[in-house]
Amino acid sequence: MALIDTCGWIEWLTNGTLCNKYESYFNRINAMIVPTSIQYELYKWVARHNGIQMALEAIALTEQAKVIPLSTSLALGPVHK
Repeated sequence: MALIDTCGWIEWLTNGTLCNKYESYFNRINAMIVPTSIQYELYKWVARHNGIQMALEAIALTEQAKVIPLSTSLALGPVHK
């Protein structure tokens, strides 16, 4: 499972300069996890820059992955263990 932060989602959705670094993850979106906090950040960013309809489409894309609540253990990752 891979977790891509909000900046990675934005790079991929906007075809940014780092888009290619994320492409392999998005080709296997069903093997990704998306914390609800990333959905929130992504929605706010896309709505501000591209409107609510595009923001809803971006969130629909995140829902192709496994959406989970962000827990302390996930947030801290290997540092916590």
